[in-house]
Amino acid sequence: MKTKTSLSDALDSYYNSNIKILHLDSESNLNVTILPATILIVDRKASLAIEKVNDSSEHFTEAVGLSSYSTSEPTVISYISIFENFWNQLELYQKLKQHDKMQQEFINIAAHELRTPAQSILGYAELAKTDPQHLEQTQSFMDGVYRNALRIQRLTKDILDVTRIESETLRLNKIKFDLKEVILIAIEDTTLMLSPESNRVKLKFKNIMNSGGEVVSHSDDIFVVGDRNRITQDITNLLETALKFTSKGVVSVDVARKKKQEEQDHEEVIVTVEDTGSGSSPEIFPRLFTKFSSKSFSGTGLGLYISKNIIEAHGGKIWAQNNNDNGKRGATFSFSLPLN
Repeated sequence: MKTKTSLSDALDSYYNSNIKILHLDSESNLNVTILPATILIVDRKASLAIEKVNDSSEHFTEAVGLSSYSTSEPTVISYISIFENFWNQLELYQKLKQHDKMQQEFINIAAHELRTPAQSILGYAELAKTDPQHLEQTQSFMDGVYRNALRIQRLTKDILDVTRIESETLRLNKIKFDLKEVILIAIEDTTLMLSPESNRVKLKFKNIMNSGGEVVSHSDDIFVVGDRNRITQDITNLLETALKFTSKGVVSVDVARKKKQEEQDHEEVIVTVEDTGSGSSPEIFPRLFTKFSSKSFSGTGLGLYISKNIIEAHGGKIWAQNNNDNGKRGATFSFSLPLN
């Protein structure tokens, strides 16, 4: 039946957002047969079933056939049960489609990420074989082999970590360690891994502040209890994410102690990584910490997902925001860890 607006549109315009309307049609791609009828259920108390006879007719009386209205609870509950089963199937189908799409995108991205360093390793190795006498040149070739082998190692570790997270087998080896020392090591290691074209970006460790906003000397340690290697991995992930979108400028790390809002007798430490780059894409930002949140071939999109699960496993939180205040550029990533 041809109408200017659908039933859902009409009800949406008449009622406010407190009304929830679920709609199934014959194009839902479910492996079920949708009857040529419209069934309306109101407040789980009354049902109206209208059979469609001639869907192309412009006149309502010619378009519909047998109709039935019921306030019988068994009849209404039966319609609700059928409808909700169809709706649940549709939601599951849509989630599976989205998952399949994301998985295929990840396979494409991972293949690209593996192919690039693998080709580089083969190329450097071939050059070293053809000119073994020139030791200095051969050494630069070996440096390239080592650098790209590390990229492959990182990718395989990320995939293994995601597998552990999904299977709930991620284990933490908690010890008491100096968070300041871990941050400095992460900055140093990340700086050493920078490519020559990234020399316009500087990494630095800013001041440590207490809950009153007073600067604490870098010689003052901040000890936390957690998995040292995993926290190092988390900070490294955030630094590499910042560098990915920063062609020049500064990537800085801040640390601050503060009282927990919900528990004033407990303290937490907040680590902040701020960059002066382009910021995160509005398209990606809402799903920044989900799996495969990469855009195009700019990475696998696993790092931040892994970081989120590492921090939450420690009882902390992680968040991000684009810097839009006072003309600032870039993005800020932060995470918290409990101190006591």
